[in-house]
Amino acid sequence: YVTDKTNPNLQLEGYFIYKHDNPIDTEVTDIPDPWPGYWSKKAEIFTLGGALSGPIGQSEHWKFRSEGAVQFGKKQTQQMGTQMRDMQAFGTVNRIEYHFNDAKKNVLRGTFEYLSGDDPDNSKNTAFDPLWGEWPQWSELYIYTYLLETMIGETTNLFRLNVGHSTQLTEKITMDTDYNLLWADENTEKNRPHQGVIEFSNSGKFRGHLATWWLKYQITKNLRGHFNVEYFMPGNYYRGESSDNALWTRVNLEYTF
Repeated sequence: YVTDKTNPNLQLEGYFIYKHDNPIDTEVTDIPDPWPGYWSKKAEIFTLGGALSGPIGQSEHWKFRSEGAVQFGKKQTQQMGTQMRDMQAFGTVNRIEYHFNDAKKNVLRGTFEYLSGDDPDNSKNTAFDPLWGEWPQWSELYIYTYLLETMIGETTNLFRLNVGHSTQLTEKITMDTDYNLLWADENTEKNRPHQGVIEFSNSGKFRGHLATWWLKYQITKNLRGHFNVEYFMPGNYYRGESSDNALWTRVNLEYTF
């Protein structure tokens, strides 16, 4: 990973990542064989990417970050069992922010994210692999829906448009509100049953609407908490029980020693 900050108004980043994955070794564990496909997959992935970030022009208010990466290698998929397929994938995430630079540190943001999906008519695996990014980067709720497609947290096959707002209500309380429109790049799972039930439509690609809200409170130097609410309204990408609305809430306290 290389970062160049010689230009004070533009940060350049470039990286190359190699990831080798092996399935769980069932011979040395109590896990039954065959292991569940959503626990691990065999893969050898090469990722080449870069990013640009900084203020827009000489502005003290506008900032941006744009990142893109290509992937190649080999990987197993749920659709092909233990067979390895050649990879050819692309991903990009682009954010623009307006900082009010006021007492409450108000920020407006917009994000466009694209992660290529696996084209069922292509012999190659064209789904972008998030590598070590299998954590709730922008939603605590939505990562669990990917259990039906890849693995929990393996977010891919995605178009995402986001608008959001952050503010510091008091010295110790911050609030983040976001709205996301979600689409699938490919309808990879059409007509494919999951535990005997078809969960995806034949042609729809609109994943749905997702709203998220966070209230974070730094109670003391060592104690902090947050209240998180998310609501998801599925679109025509899903069918049957998968098309039900979903609500997520959590109250969390953390004490740091």
